[in-house]
Amino acid sequence: MSHALTFRRSLLVLVAALAVAGGALASCQSSTAASSSESTVASPPNVIAVTSTKDFDARVAAAKGKVLVDCFATWCGPCKALSPEIDAVAAKRPGLTVLRVDVDVQTELAERYKAEMIPLLVIIKDGKIQDEQAGYQDRKALETFIGG
Repeated sequence: MSHALTFRRSLLVLVAALAVAGGALASCQSSTAASSSESTVASPPNVIAVTSTKDFDARVAAAKGKVLVDCFATWCGPCKALSPEIDAVAAKRPGLTVLRVDVDVQTELAERYKAEMIPLLVIIKDGKIQDEQAGYQDRKALETFIGG
């Protein structure tokens, strides 16, 4: 095989690889833009991002009624899908307190609730864990899980 033919084949492979990479990059950029526009939607006032273990403990102690703890990570696809479902349910239930715990930031709380699988939802009432469930849930399943 001649060097010119080998060079042309190599060039074609390179061009094809760049085209594929360019398409993947465009796809990533559009999904990043979509997710950043999703994150600008404000959560209901009863959905709170926890800033520390002390903040979490104070909010649980002050809560009247049920507390839904949402253990999530920013890179977790099912967590991102669950977030708007939680917001929708919380908007209909002003007596429900939702505490969002980023397990990569609040590692002490992640360990406390053994958040080995995310998303992890924990129901707390009167300071005691009532129930927990891991994985994505649609709105109807989420409402059933939270209960009355």
